[in-house]
Amino acid sequence: MAIFTPDKVSDRPLSLVLQLDVKGHCKVTQKEVDDEMRKSLALASALKGQEKPIGPAKTRGASLPDGGYAFAASCADQSKPIAMSFDFTLCKGLAPRGHRTKVDVIFDPKDPEGMRLIGHLQPTGNKQMFSVSTSYRA
Repeated sequence: MAIFTPDKVSDRPLSLVLQLDVKGHCKVTQKEVDDEMRKSLALASALKGQEKPIGPAKTRGASLPDGGYAFAASCADQSKPIAMSFDFTLCKGLAPRGHRTKVDVIFDPKDPEGMRLIGHLQPTGNKQMFSVSTSYRA
């Protein structure tokens, strides 16, 4: 279960209490959201989006509950490695986490990883517009 703050405030602590209809004692487990979990949640959100081809890549993306955007890609041609650059500088009201507006990726057919998270963009204004430009070489 993922919870986002409705006011889009970062670093705000949240508590979630689930009461299940069970007999006996329920064990409580708390987990801080670290970068790895944040990336996993963003990737899962991106994979819910419709698949669209961009050059030699298959991409998926989706808006996030906090107003951000998650973008994932994989190589459509699995016969040879392809180097791709994804540039997010044309986005409006969105900024990539870590402030890297350009991401370089090598898709290798020997890599068992399918779709991978390319951009996890956070909202920076009231209106968001996602845009990505790409370049690639085989």
